[in-house]
Amino acid sequence: MKTSILQLATTLGVAAHILGSALAMPACGGPPAGGCVYGSFDSTACVCQCIGQSGGGNGYCPDPVTGACTWFHDHYHLDHNPQLVQDIEHHYHLVQDIEHHYYLAQDVEHYYYLVQDAFAGMTPTGWASTFTAGDVQTATFTVSTAPSDVVFGSSAVVIHSGAGFPYTATYTFPSAINANTGSSPRLAFFGKGGAVSPYGWQNNAPQVTITDSAGRQNVYIPTSILLKNDNVTWTRIEIALGTAAPPVGFTGSISSQFDYTHVASIGFTFDVWDYGFQVTLNGLVFDDIASPCSIYAESCPGGANIDPISFTCPCPLGYTGSNCAQCAPGFQVSGSACILPTDGTYSYWPNAVSYTNSDAWLAKHHAEIQLVQPKVLILNFANPTLASLSSLYGGASYNATALISDVVLGLSLGSKFQGYLNPNATAQFTYQVLNIINLRDGEGGRPNPATPPKSANSALYPRNSDGSFDYSALYSSTFAPNYGYSNGNGGYYTLCDLFNNGIINELWFIASDEGGLSEWTKRQRLLNDRALSEARVATWAPTRLQVGFVNYARGPGCYIHSHGHGYEHSGGRLSTVPKFQEWLVDFANLNLDIRYGVPFQNQYYGTGGVLTTYPTTSSAAMTYFDNATSSGTQYSIPTYDARCGNVHYPPNAFGGYNYTQDTLVQSSCQYFGQTPPATLPLVNQQTWSTYVSAHPNFADCGGHFLIWWYSNMPWYGSGKSSPRGPMLSPGPFLFY
Repeated sequence: MKTSILQLATTLGVAAHILGSALAMPACGGPPAGGCVYGSFDSTACVCQCIGQSGGGNGYCPDPVTGACTWFHDHYHLDHNPQLVQDIEHHYHLVQDIEHHYYLAQDVEHYYYLVQDAFAGMTPTGWASTFTAGDVQTATFTVSTAPSDVVFGSSAVVIHSGAGFPYTATYTFPSAINANTGSSPRLAFFGKGGAVSPYGWQNNAPQVTITDSAGRQNVYIPTSILLKNDNVTWTRIEIALGTAAPPVGFTGSISSQFDYTHVASIGFTFDVWDYGFQVTLNGLVFDDIASPCSIYAESCPGGANIDPISFTCPCPLGYTGSNCAQCAPGFQVSGSACILPTDGTYSYWPNAVSYTNSDAWLAKHHAEIQLVQPKVLILNFANPTLASLSSLYGGASYNATALISDVVLGLSLGSKFQGYLNPNATAQFTYQVLNIINLRDGEGGRPNPATPPKSANSALYPRNSDGSFDYSALYSSTFAPNYGYSNGNGGYYTLCDLFNNGIINELWFIASDEGGLSEWTKRQRLLNDRALSEARVATWAPTRLQVGFVNYARGPGCYIHSHGHGYEHSGGRLSTVPKFQEWLVDFANLNLDIRYGVPFQNQYYGTGGVLTTYPTTSSAAMTYFDNATSSGTQYSIPTYDARCGNVHYPPNAFGGYNYTQDTLVQSSCQYFGQTPPATLPLVNQQTWSTYVSAHPNFADCGGHFLIWWYSNMPWYGSGKSSPRGPMLSPGPFLFY
């Protein structure tokens, strides 16, 4: 399917009518905020006319929401431009949210990237050289992200060669490109270069050859030299595809059987007088001459459209690749199908068939899982939890076993679907504590700490030279004996071994907050070519690694709180797990920009977070501080529903960590994923206070609220659903 920007804007206009005042579309009263950068304002049509919109095809197109000129491109460049991350996240989720909540056609969803950079993610190993016999056969390929080398997209290739006769550099795409982009397909790229000799190019550089997956070739030879010889001036080179003969401006040869839906490689041929040259190539795109601002939609099995995050087809479970022709990780070929190598039906995880994080079994059988019992190993570095050392720490002694027991209890209570209404509900998430390994000073033959002690943490607590916690040490073979798991070969399993063999599913450590500890960290394998992980967990592993910090001096509610950030990271706006993201973002009120048109996604945004007041039980006024000196800008929301809130902001929060407010506000949390009543219930701290009476220490860090928050998630058997079907329960997602 090819949807034009005009068609999509029209659809969004319909959505705006449905949403009413909740989503304000830009009115025609002048150019959009910030003007028409990368274009000029057409006052007659009241739109930005963007550079390339009428056929230049250099990636600038009118944004259907704001009207401003922008360039939508592949995800690889986003890490280098945080504003584009925010902009594209906003627009992608806007489209997603409209379909999700207002039942518009599914065609509206997922089609927000316009031009695919075919050089995205390239590496030098993707390039190969073909030399003329007897020539100087030297060439190097360097992938550059320098602004001087990147006009469009994410990266450029810089080619240095000593050749003096015709030389071809060929790039093989990681997977075949679909160049059949519409009625007038086109290949385009930017190039600059120069010869070592001042005499310059001997051929009409560059000659371009494309090869399909069957080996058929089209050769395009310019009728004049297209590249300057100054190694500075960029030239945009465009070649019309799909023609029976070479297009205007080119000679060469065209295969009548060429498969434009499977372009496997592209070659560039250069020849210079004398020897040696440099060429930089960038911004290779396959788009459409007639509608360069069309939404890019690749042909996928079953009529599905390309995913805007990964530029891959949304394949059926077990399949992957640009056309879903390969088996996904964890699956293997059996006849013509991709199946699990070992399968079985269980209502719980881990089980005899599946017990390792990131096992494909979890995704295949998610809807059947009624109980998650992850195995957690705990390291105790906190000296004050050893009674014999209590005098060194003001006489205070803390019971680590009781603390962990209460944490496990609280998270288990949170997995009882709406247990505050039905105390007899079955717990669906309960940790199995394998062991609490005491690594404190003063035991196991280790000396007592100095008097007075320098730290509440033991000498075995891994520290970097600057005093920060050294997460990488946890993965080392040197630290492995502290886990106590023999590998049978005279050594010990490392942390990666423990995860990869399914011996543990999580690692926690009890400690004092020393050295900027992260509350909860994970390292996750790539899903759809996109990784979201905490930078501190720097060691790669094929399975998902999770490490939690339990503060020995705080109540169990604090780790119950930290655990909630794990949900936000795993299912939030930058989630790598679409099935989790499709309900968690809305559940946790992480889409304020989408639902109410404010310039921030959620209350975490800005300097110090967003401050909220509630003029009535059904309205809100939010003040956003975009810098430390700002007095803040207030945004009024006449009809406000905070859903279930999030880890730091309960539905009635004024600011972060406001778990004990008496202010009543309306909330659809109890009915999330169901049809709510005409009049929504009112909630305040009394709504979740039942969990304080269950255990007073749960209240620390808002743990009592978080238990209520967890309990409203769509656990197994809850009957909650979205327009896409039944919502999947949260527990298994944490181990994808």
